[in-house]
Amino acid sequence: MTMKFKCEACGKEHEIFCAELDWEVDENDPEREMGTASHHTASWEDTCECGNDMSIAFGGWEYPSGVLEDEDDPVTQGIKLLPDEGTCCISFEEEDNEEELI
Repeated sequence: MTMKFKCEACGKEHEIFCAELDWEVDENDPEREMGTASHHTASWEDTCECGNDMSIAFGGWEYPSGVLEDEDDPVTQGIKLLPDEGTCCISFEEEDNEEELI
């Protein structure tokens, strides 16, 4: 899966390959009825050919285990999101299955 957006400075279109993002757990809430809720984050940054610094950060809550309960709005700098373009928030169940296959 990919996500496309434009450089805010020059309008050049860029693309992120979602599978290449490095997701980390930055917060846990162990006080839930069906187990621990975990907040996952990932970010991407680069410099456009025009010299504009671009970045985007993703986040989402996994609860219960393996289910994306709530996705945060992407936080961007130097880029313009394209309408109708999805985000790179992951399906935690698919990520776990991929790790088992490796």
